[in-house]
Amino acid sequence: MSELRRVLAPDGHLPQTTHGEYQARRLAPELWERLRAGGLVTVNEAEPGSNRSGAYHPEPYIRRTVARGFDILAISLLGWDTQDTVLLRRP
Repeated sequence: MSELRRVLAPDGHLPQTTHGEYQARRLAPELWERLRAGGLVTVNEAEPGSNRSGAYHPEPYIRRTVARGFDILAISLLGWDTQDTVLLRRP
């Protein structure tokens, strides 16, 4: 995220999509609880780049970590194709 902030022009917009609670409903109960508590959840980290590997970002995590150094313009839960969408702006 720091590299994206560095290369983005001042007042530039950064749209993102993430897997949030909707996508996470199929996770094991202990992972679902971690997500509901505001924590990042990763699965199958040993298979980076595959469709089996993934990360789930709850809204509190996006606000405190992903968006650090950006202004949050919008967070749309259950956005396009059941992914959450986030629109950030570099101040």
